[in-house]
Amino acid sequence: MFRPPSIKDAKKIWELIGRCKPLDINSPYCYALIGRDFFDSSIVYEEEGRIKGVVIGYLRPRAPERLFVWQVAIEAKSRGKGIAKRAIEAILKNLERKGHCIQAIEATYTPSNLASKALFHALGREWKVVWIEENFLEGALLSAQEAHEEEWLITLPFSSEALGVQGANHANL
Repeated sequence: MFRPPSIKDAKKIWELIGRCKPLDINSPYCYALIGRDFFDSSIVYEEEGRIKGVVIGYLRPRAPERLFVWQVAIEAKSRGKGIAKRAIEAILKNLERKGHCIQAIEATYTPSNLASKALFHALGREWKVVWIEENFLEGALLSAQEAHEEEWLITLPFSSEALGVQGANHANL
């Protein structure tokens, strides 16, 4: 079952992300803020009362037509079932219901996070959109104490032709 995250989910999300290497883990406080402030653009996947997946996103303040997908974490036993894809589609539908017209999805990935790169490439192929990839952040900018890989930015721009609908709504997702 997909549902918005809440403040009460913070510790469980933190624990899940801690089990999903190579994701950067943030503080439980950060995940509480996600549940408080970004629940429209984020989602958890729950089975039998356990959070087994989370997609955290936000609308960029200076480009609110762009959904930035910040973290995607699916527990190991639940991977390969399309949960991440369905979660992103559910976020897009939720944002559309709330009156947002998303024109692009953005995300970053490190070279070692092959699953994240594969997810966004698969979405681009399925939605028939040409994605753009560019070097975004050098690793040295992200950690003063330990080595951090560079981050690549991938953008999936939507068009009405690509989605097969009038305007850029997501009725066919």
